[in-house]
Amino acid sequence: MKIFTSYAGFFLFKDETIDFYGFGGDKPEPSNAANALQSLRNGKSVKELERMLKGLEENEITFGSEFLLPTVRAHYSDLHFKVLKGEKLLKKTRERVAEKLEEIFGGRKEYVKFANAVSIEIARARISKAGEKKDLIIIETITVVEELAKMVNNLVSHLKDFYGYYFPELPDLVENNETYLKIVAIGEKKDMTLSKLKNTLDDPQLSQKIIEEKEKSLKVGLRDSTIHMFQEIARKGLALSHLRGFLLSELGGLMREIAPNITSIVGATLGAKLIKELGGLEEMAKSPSSTIQIVGAEKALFRYLQGQGTPPKHGIIFQDPRIHSAPKEKRGKIARAIANKLALAARVDYFSNRDIGEKLKQEVKERINEIKRRE
Repeated sequence: MKIFTSYAGFFLFKDETIDFYGFGGDKPEPSNAANALQSLRNGKSVKELERMLKGLEENEITFGSEFLLPTVRAHYSDLHFKVLKGEKLLKKTRERVAEKLEEIFGGRKEYVKFANAVSIEIARARISKAGEKKDLIIIETITVVEELAKMVNNLVSHLKDFYGYYFPELPDLVENNETYLKIVAIGEKKDMTLSKLKNTLDDPQLSQKIIEEKEKSLKVGLRDSTIHMFQEIARKGLALSHLRGFLLSELGGLMREIAPNITSIVGATLGAKLIKELGGLEEMAKSPSSTIQIVGAEKALFRYLQGQGTPPKHGIIFQDPRIHSAPKEKRGKIARAIANKLALAARVDYFSNRDIGEKLKQEVKERINEIKRRE
């Protein structure tokens, strides 16, 4: 007994007879056929396949290709099946199918026209689905955000080396990169007046400290062109920092729209990083909490599997302040508690439109408090 799949439906070969099970009827419409083929491609069953297999007296079937195997394995595990081998057998089967299709559609030209219409419907569906995968935008956005952070960090690091010859005390006063860039963008030390610093930094105490250190600093003479170079580097760094801030704001909106429950638990930035590391929201929804807990710690896990060191207790989830600020002996349990709720949140975000973020957030808080209370 052989089954052959076409654009129009299934052909069941029983001895010398051929039965046709069309997608949606004896003469299928392109949209019905496209929907059925898409479902089968995704490993789902369709009513035509169920009807055909339900009436079989045998449970040993030969398929004309491997196309149906994922669906059959998932939904009809009691069947014994194989794929048709041999070029001559395949050619003969295809010829008989082609003859039947010409009968059904009234000629080869009409069937080719139908098959083209089905192909177009499938292509449209795939394009539409790709457009719906907004998590791809999240992944690209967080990737750019991370790249911009690296660029700004590198720029400030080099600028501290350059500008450090001129004002070596400044890095000890200022830890924040954007603040450092704003100060360097002022230019010469003589232009760093208290009023200008206060307006630029909106931090009177830091402004006063900079004035005090500036007065003590060594008087180093630099060419105007060198000072201008420092200013230009600082301005470019600020522009990159502002772009990163804009993207983070956009990312927050995207995450609240697409993954509100994940966002409620760990915030938009860390949530986006987890989605990226796991390959998408769908993949995260299908991942166990243990994977979510250690994703990003693959090197440590590999070392452990090689017999070196201990198993990692957390990956990038460690960036959550509730974990990295906790006592070392509590971090693993807190990471596990957060990962457990993230696994549930990801499934709800992907498979439904329910917003249970506040409930999950409260449950995480209660669990962490319980962990902290224990000795």
